[in-house]
Amino acid sequence: MTKPLPLALCCLIALTFSSATAVKAAKKISKPVPDVKKALATELPKAVIGGTFSGALEQFGTLIDIPVVADWSGLASAGVKRTTKVSVRVPKKITAEKLLELVLMRVAAKNKPLSWYVSNGVLVVSTQQRVLGRKATRTPVRDPRPKTTGRKVSTTRFREHTFKDEPLKNVIEFYRNTTGVNFHVNWKSLQNVGIDREEPVTLVLKGVSVSRALDMVTDQLSEGKDRFGSVYWMINGGVVTISTGHALNTRTIVTMHDVGDLLFAVPNFKGPRLGRSTRGAGDQTSDQTGIFDVGAGDGVGDGMEKEDAAETRNQAKSSLEKIIKDSIGEEMWISGGGKGSVRFFRNKMIISQTLLGYTLMNKAGVINAFNQIR
Repeated sequence: MTKPLPLALCCLIALTFSSATAVKAAKKISKPVPDVKKALATELPKAVIGGTFSGALEQFGTLIDIPVVADWSGLASAGVKRTTKVSVRVPKKITAEKLLELVLMRVAAKNKPLSWYVSNGVLVVSTQQRVLGRKATRTPVRDPRPKTTGRKVSTTRFREHTFKDEPLKNVIEFYRNTTGVNFHVNWKSLQNVGIDREEPVTLVLKGVSVSRALDMVTDQLSEGKDRFGSVYWMINGGVVTISTGHALNTRTIVTMHDVGDLLFAVPNFKGPRLGRSTRGAGDQTSDQTGIFDVGAGDGVGDGMEKEDAAETRNQAKSSLEKIIKDSIGEEMWISGGGKGSVRFFRNKMIISQTLLGYTLMNKAGVINAFNQIR
């Protein structure tokens, strides 16, 4: 015959099951953290809030269905009490955030403004001084995920870059993992020029940046190929992109650069002349030209000076255009059967070129000499 369990043990088992049931029930009925910012952006058709400040905050919370609490100790230092009277009537549309600001303005003492902040889905009302102090002392939360700005490619240096017949896919994976930067490889375009994921890479470098190492890798892959079949890398939208010249030469991108300092033409001002007399010292009607009588009698006017300045400016434009076009070859421009163009508008130089064209200009060091207008 089975013996009955002791009373204490029965109570313990019952308590355990009841506790577990209560926890499960609490999880089922627990509400998610409300989106306070979304609630504050709610547009209300009209609003009427009145009575004590404590009651007004409660009415406001009920109105947009979010919990509202007050830092009464901080508010007391600003002369605001729970029983402080407030009345706000808005007959037209207003956002919940603006309504809250109106309520706080009505109860705030002179030179002691009130403010609010959000903490764990709760809107907390306090003094502006306390809210600003809280923001200043709060420790920012660091995102553990790697940044994908692409800057690490240029700044990160390794003691050694050593690969011996290593597959290209492994080399790229190595730099992706060690820098934390996103890499995108256009494998299809590489396959079109005879390069696959298993392409062997051999590299032995010391103390250089990742960007320089990538230059060496792409140069190795491009050996014996023309500029369209060669492999290039670039940072595009924070992602390191690796592709071929053919793929990068499909669509054009327009950039604008300020070249006013390079187009400035110094005016050809005429120098001042010293006064001179053409008659005797005792002659009352001496004929002389003043010290600031510029260009008197030389037949040169402002019109010619402007023409000279315009001609100098046009020559500067032509020189700039030639330098840019020669840096990557005429075949990359419309005049040579390509897709690029260079135009000028006042002090701005407008370049339309493909990603391949910009990459080649960057390699030539030309495009970096101009200030791009973003």
